[in-house]
Amino acid sequence: MLRLFKLSPLKKLYISRLLTRFYQHQVTFEPFMNGDSAVFIEELFTTWRTNPKNVHPSWQVYFKLVESGQSPGNAYQSPIRARDLSAMKPGKPLETKTVEQIKTKEDVPVTTDIPLDGRPATFQERVELKNIIESYQSRGHLLASLDPLKLTRQNLDKEKVLEIKLPEDKSVVYILPKKTNIGNTGEKLPLSEIIDRLERAYCKTLTAEYSFVPDKEKREFLRAKFERRPNLTKTERIDRLIVLGKSYNFEYFLSKKWPAERKFGVEGCDALVPALQTLVEYGNEHGAASFVFDMQHRGRLNLLANILQIPFVHIFSNFQSVKLSKKDENTCGNAKYFLGGHTVVEHPYTKKKIRLASISNIGHLGAVNAIVKGYAYGDSYFNENREKKKVWPIIIHGDSGIRGQGVVYEIFNLVKLEKYNSGGTIHIITNNQNGFTTGPEKARSKEYCTCIAKANDIPVIHVNGGDIDAVVYAIKVAVEYKYKYESDIVVDINGYRLYGHNEVDEPMYTQPTMYSVIKKMEPVYFTYRKKCIDEKLITNEELKKIENEYVQKLEENFKQLVNYTEYKPEIWRDTTWKNFFSDEKDPLMIPKTGVTKDVLNVIGTALSTPVKDFNMHRGIQRVFQTRQKNLKEGIIDWAMGEAFAFGSLLQEGIFVRLSGQDVERGTFSHRHHVIHDQKTGATHNMLHNMFPSQGDYEVTNSPLSEYAVLGYEYGISLTSPQALVMWEAQFGDFCNGAQVMIDQFLAGGENRWYRQSGLVMLLPHGMEGQGPEHSSARPERFLQICNDNDSEPFTEAPVQLRDANWLMVNPTTPANMFHVLRRQMKLNYRKPLIVFTPKSLLRHPECVSHIEEFVGATEFRTYIADPLVKPSNDVTKLILCSGKVYYDLQAARKENKKDNDIAIARIEQIFPLPYAQILQDALENFPNASVYWVQEEHKNQGWWSFIAPRLNKALGKFKGPITYVGRPPSCVPATGFNSVYNREKNNFINTAMSI
Repeated sequence: MLRLFKLSPLKKLYISRLLTRFYQHQVTFEPFMNGDSAVFIEELFTTWRTNPKNVHPSWQVYFKLVESGQSPGNAYQSPIRARDLSAMKPGKPLETKTVEQIKTKEDVPVTTDIPLDGRPATFQERVELKNIIESYQSRGHLLASLDPLKLTRQNLDKEKVLEIKLPEDKSVVYILPKKTNIGNTGEKLPLSEIIDRLERAYCKTLTAEYSFVPDKEKREFLRAKFERRPNLTKTERIDRLIVLGKSYNFEYFLSKKWPAERKFGVEGCDALVPALQTLVEYGNEHGAASFVFDMQHRGRLNLLANILQIPFVHIFSNFQSVKLSKKDENTCGNAKYFLGGHTVVEHPYTKKKIRLASISNIGHLGAVNAIVKGYAYGDSYFNENREKKKVWPIIIHGDSGIRGQGVVYEIFNLVKLEKYNSGGTIHIITNNQNGFTTGPEKARSKEYCTCIAKANDIPVIHVNGGDIDAVVYAIKVAVEYKYKYESDIVVDINGYRLYGHNEVDEPMYTQPTMYSVIKKMEPVYFTYRKKCIDEKLITNEELKKIENEYVQKLEENFKQLVNYTEYKPEIWRDTTWKNFFSDEKDPLMIPKTGVTKDVLNVIGTALSTPVKDFNMHRGIQRVFQTRQKNLKEGIIDWAMGEAFAFGSLLQEGIFVRLSGQDVERGTFSHRHHVIHDQKTGATHNMLHNMFPSQGDYEVTNSPLSEYAVLGYEYGISLTSPQALVMWEAQFGDFCNGAQVMIDQFLAGGENRWYRQSGLVMLLPHGMEGQGPEHSSARPERFLQICNDNDSEPFTEAPVQLRDANWLMVNPTTPANMFHVLRRQMKLNYRKPLIVFTPKSLLRHPECVSHIEEFVGATEFRTYIADPLVKPSNDVTKLILCSGKVYYDLQAARKENKKDNDIAIARIEQIFPLPYAQILQDALENFPNASVYWVQEEHKNQGWWSFIAPRLNKALGKFKGPITYVGRPPSCVPATGFNSVYNREKNNFINTAMSI
């Protein structure tokens, strides 16, 4: 706020005049008064105050009139009229003259005594210079030589591109204005030299787009970096040459040993590797202790070898067939160019330790972007005392992926949101001017693939990948910018792809022109090596020695493959959890999850007591009153049961985070964890400061994004097992917008990459007559990718739980919701938890629990037997169901007075199924009862397709096939007609009640 009031003398003067200005008609005589001219007018005003004669007479009059009290608009006088005004003495009336009566000499240049050959610039030429400078700063990048293949930007019309007319006389001498760093302010230069300096800054192999950035300080920072570019040191250049050589020799070695294998090498964009080395070392010098990489498939093996420094033999092992140990036999592994890793390396000079993680990737481009950002957020929180400056997310895009994948748009939208801000990200694009077989002309509508960044005020540096020094400098600027402003920045490295989409793909089918040029290209390592040797930075002999040592190391590791017979999945684990996995912990332990009443009383009081000196909404006051009443009676509804889970974990020091659309209030206005002052707009988090030294509770509304936000939360969940991280969908069916995250990461992350996640998905689900949208969370899709082995239904429940790829529950009581969330943190391992949560049950009078169900040795109930029907031979029908349909069935049974004939049981944990309890009810408690499955979802949806084969197999010959009762098959989740909805519901409820 203080910066707002640091006004220049001219601004103060303008404000004082404008405050007293009243428009009677449209002002048409002040066209020069606009934002583009502000800096120029400021400079003139400062010059005029120093010596009025140093500005044109028209400006002398203008500033004099403004200071004397005229409004800025009315103070303007035409240059002809101003000559008389400038000579006017105070108090003397102006003598009116016609244009013909006023005879003036030619404009006299303001600047004098310039010891240069050319004539000094006139006032008008100085104005034109300002436009020239700004054109180069904002559009000079369009003239830059960025393509190492030289296939683009040939024979450009400079003036057309810059949208200016350059003066023919370039010997004219100018005083440099403040708005450039190509020389010192006030330095006198001929126009030819000014243009030459601007072109060196913006039109060669390195350029930038930053004029659209709204923050003036950021613009000036970048302008200075590009207009005054220092040379790299000798040490820097030698170091980058060496790592470039390593990159080249590594790729060459792989091609020689495994010529027919897909490797997705970095050749053509070789500059990426020295760029990353620069980033790690220079970033560490700027305070970074940890780097988290999202690396696409292209160049990933090189990253693992030369940046993360994973031993070559481990990388090579992925090119041969290896056996799996017994404990890893269910691990499916991954393609070698999708593997990640986690290492600690050492800065070559400071010897500081640097943590590096490359998050395992998938073939869906852009998907890992969000995970990396979330991972960085969590890593800084848990491992670096919440200092975001110490953990740097680095996202490496392809040129097609960044422009074509929708999740990238979602990611860029997160950059300025408080609870999704990872302290700034450096985005690097390996721009090979190709997307499989699709060229830029069919892949994007804009000049650059980086235009998405501009939409979010993120500056972009473009650099020719054939100029290693320029690439290194671009990265150094990005590092300084990210460190200084904790903001995102993009570095677009323009290169090419030596082969086709992979090493065995034929690119000449679709890009014959491009690849005829590529075939003639010399590797950038060769050209940079020659340059460094020619400049006597290093001798050929010294370099050969370094190369030979590196290649020898590759060969030695290759020979070790003979003894490398067993797969080592732990090498590729991209996360490290400290002090969690231990031989002393029983992996089959299923915990009790009850707490003390004292803890619950504190939480209940916090959630029901009005905040002092806070203007609460009347509706929320009523909610609090209802909570107080229920707590006194020991009645716990859904919202309070959930809050008990959160609060009790916070009391134990667990970090709890809940995000999603509208989660602070709750989509259905039931949660109210964040309340708003009705007069000031201030907010208050109801779960903060309940206990001394409690864990942090972060609850935050998310943008209207599922894909990126779910990925972000998944990333956080990877960083610590001591975090209950939850994502709640606004409605359950919205999870389909995040299907890639669900299918590729949550469902198979542990199996593919040997890493665990305790992420919780809360999906509101239920048929309530609302139509096809917002009815179903699509449980059938989740069940389809469960790794359940239906041939072994009698495996012990603890073993099933441990071996499951994730856990799926559909709780019907507040107490069970409480216990399943606490169980999530008490197990000795972590699994994703999919919770199908209710909508109408949030306020259903029957959907409550008693306080005693939360305390002592209580736990999550995977199966709830009928509480009203005791075991009996007289019961003829055992109905199994899941979810809110239980309450509909219970009401119908009561209405039909069939409490003695029909037992209704709830399966609360759908996967893994609680076989033992189901069989006990079906075979022992109700031996004469036929078994029915009742669901409100359509037959081809919901739970039936999963339940039927498993229960039929488990019940076997004792109980025959179970019978389905529910809606018929449908291509949509629910009808949009209320009459049809009610008819369908009545039909299956009546069928269920018939005997």
